[in-house]
Amino acid sequence: MSLTNNHQELFQKVSLYLDNALSAEEQSALMQEINSDPHTLELLSKEQRFRDFVKARTERRSASPALIQAIREKIRIAPA
Repeated sequence: MSLTNNHQELFQKVSLYLDNALSAEEQSALMQEINSDPHTLELLSKEQRFRDFVKARTERRSASPALIQAIREKIRIAPA
């Protein structure tokens, strides 16, 4: 496996970790890797800062009541 593949795999693990999508065993293995490798810790920190930056600078609009009703009608869910 090349360094690029290793980096991509590590980045994928970090992304899954930040998305809370790793199993307990995978989280534990990543935490061990982070504790033993400053590069991994730096990657995690950079990705977390980037995600925080994006969240702070994006506005999430809510769906209109009409859109919610139209979706409910399409999937036949009674109004709340």
